[in-house]
Amino acid sequence: MSFPYIILIQELTNIINKSQYFNPFFSWVIVVYTYFSIGIHGAIRMVISYLDVTGKQAVIKNNLKTGKNDIYDDTISNYFNSALYLPLGIVCSVFIFLIIQKFITEDNKEKSDILSVFLHSTLSRMLFGKYYY
Repeated sequence: MSFPYIILIQELTNIINKSQYFNPFFSWVIVVYTYFSIGIHGAIRMVISYLDVTGKQAVIKNNLKTGKNDIYDDTISNYFNSALYLPLGIVCSVFIFLIIQKFITEDNKEKSDILSVFLHSTLSRMLFGKYYY
């Protein structure tokens, strides 16, 4: 590679690495492009599509079987989902609390800036996840 291309690739790499903190959309575009380029030109595409189709068929068959069952209810499904995500939510809340506590008590300006970026990126991802997913 010639010298300008190396600089261009390094700059794009830096932008991608920094975009995860400030703009998750750019990271999403890069990931989608990577998956698309691998999927369109790779032989693994047919295997993945076969697994996707058979997985969807299995879900449909499973839903038909459980729909006839009187015991299964939406409340049971909600209990399972909350049992799955509640411990992870508690752990994330503890980590965010510790980040805020460290941010408040930090005296070093450089470390405080790093913690500020980390705090904002974590909270913004939580808010985006809450409102968009």
